[in-house]
Amino acid sequence: MEHVVFLSGVIPTPATVGYERLRNLVVRKVDGQDVRDMKSLVAAFKQPSNGLHSIEFQDESLVVYLDDRVSEAVDRKLIQRGIGKLSRTE
Repeated sequence: MEHVVFLSGVIPTPATVGYERLRNLVVRKVDGQDVRDMKSLVAAFKQPSNGLHSIEFQDESLVVYLDDRVSEAVDRKLIQRGIGKLSRTE
């Protein structure tokens, strides 16, 4: 790891139903790709497997699955509502 990437909390949306209580988890892999920093996280999310993203966490036996189409639709709505930037890779 070059930097620690962690899930600090989950915004309740149709894409995250059931995951609202997750927080303070270090992200280890997305779609089977190691997460070393924010840039590798963003790159991993560009290649869903069968329309689903899988997220694995360090020190947890938990895998979260997100539907790419639902996530993209939620992202578009958030942008329409005034959230200017959904990711920061610097």
